[in-house]
Amino acid sequence: MIVEKILYFFVALTVIIAIFTLFNAVVYKKYGKMKWVKFISLSVVFIIAGIGLFFLAHYFVYLPYVNGFCRFIDNIFRAFLKYLPMFSLALWFIGPFVLVSVIIAVGTIIEKIQIKAKYRKWEKNNQPELTTEGEENIIPNTEEVQFSLDGAVLTEFKYESVFGLQKAYELSKAKGLQISKIDDGFVAVYANKIGMDDLANLLNENNIPFEPLPNRPTLTVIHPDGAMSVTVKESLEKLKGKISK
Repeated sequence: MIVEKILYFFVALTVIIAIFTLFNAVVYKKYGKMKWVKFISLSVVFIIAGIGLFFLAHYFVYLPYVNGFCRFIDNIFRAFLKYLPMFSLALWFIGPFVLVSVIIAVGTIIEKIQIKAKYRKWEKNNQPELTTEGEENIIPNTEEVQFSLDGAVLTEFKYESVFGLQKAYELSKAKGLQISKIDDGFVAVYANKIGMDDLANLLNENNIPFEPLPNRPTLTVIHPDGAMSVTVKESLEKLKGKISK
């Protein structure tokens, strides 16, 4: 029946929209492997729920009174279709949907290509010293520091680049607090409460004033007169915003 097929269409469309919304909420601009576990798990739940709604729609249209109404609508619709050539029907009802879908898909691909090209241009102009592919972006630091940060185990990472900050964040998840020297101090990245506590203890031991540290993945810039923190998420969004301009 036509009514049943329309219900199936809206159920399928709802599941697709839900999965796209889930992708934007859980995966897009998020970091870490757990985002994919959450996305796949919830997508499976949505698909199972969609299958359940298919069966429910089928059961609904065959209820005694509902079935009579659906057959009435079905007869009217079929009578209307007899007066329309199928090619014209497809052209007027399906054509616009296909055309809009193609335009959106092409526009999305072009936008992604432009963003990637801008990133490569920005990376080339601002970071000629980036290591080549396959080389470690985070390496031991043996340079002299401007002020003492006793007890700190130093590594080197480029916190002002998207790639460098992401690498530091991933390493902090696996090995704990990461600290690197910069021109006038240090920069630290932690991914969890253990890293946060380690950084707080290190700052206290070296008598460096600081505001309460966020209990989430954070980038902290440390100077002799204090420390300033911003979440890794916010920092990455700012860096990507600079690239897209």
